[in-house]
Amino acid sequence: MNSTYIIETRKGAAGIVVRDGRGFRFFAAQRAFNCLDGHLFATPAAAETAARDCLSGPRVMPSSETSRGAGSTRPIDRHPRSAGATRFP
Repeated sequence: MNSTYIIETRKGAAGIVVRDGRGFRFFAAQRAFNCLDGHLFATPAAAETAARDCLSGPRVMPSSETSRGAGSTRPIDRHPRSAGATRFP
């Protein structure tokens, strides 16, 4: 099984995900996806869906989707390195 995947959207490469113990850590390739940088996803497909959602803006999730089920695209957690980090342009 691969441990690294490129995540692409209609705007090109969003970033990569790398297997990281409990899931796949996202590393942004473009500024538009910085909101996902450092997040841990259960699957590469979940990271890809989150990247597409990032382009289309925030979506309101029905209450039935708020739990972290198998189909959830929400990150598992943030990378400790990026939590609270200041980003410069």
